[in-house]
Amino acid sequence: MLSIFLWSSVSPTPTYHTYLSALAAVGFGALLAFTYTLILNKRVSKREVLLEFSSDLREVLDLCEACWLGKWDDQGKIHELKSAEHKLASRLAATAEYREVMAKLLGKRFSEFDNLDVKLFTRATGGKFQTKDMEASPETFREICHIIFKIEAILRHTRCGY
Repeated sequence: MLSIFLWSSVSPTPTYHTYLSALAAVGFGALLAFTYTLILNKRVSKREVLLEFSSDLREVLDLCEACWLGKWDDQGKIHELKSAEHKLASRLAATAEYREVMAKLLGKRFSEFDNLDVKLFTRATGGKFQTKDMEASPETFREICHIIFKIEAILRHTRCGY
């Protein structure tokens, strides 16, 4: 009786079929892990680009504040204000380099973003910008703030997945 019990507790030798099943399970698990990692990395990189663009917008806002609210009649500040003008024009030109990337990231909201981006460029560099008649304009700065905050709302909605 004891010999029957011992004989039944011994498992049969593994066959080719069990090795193949294990290999398929490991391969499927690796494929799932790769897919999950790929999706996660895409989301993280998308979020980083949107955050970087948002940071650039904050810099544009600071430069617009210096240009459009600065004291242009103070000769001691002229050099700083002219420098801010050049930085602003350069920063706005640099953000235009994001255009193709933003089209991919924003999808359906890109046309709304693009219209606001064009308005931002037009308002920030329009009027008496970079002329000898440049003067402070709180109205222009207010309009620029409004445009930037709308763009940031689009970026925030995209980051959150709405």
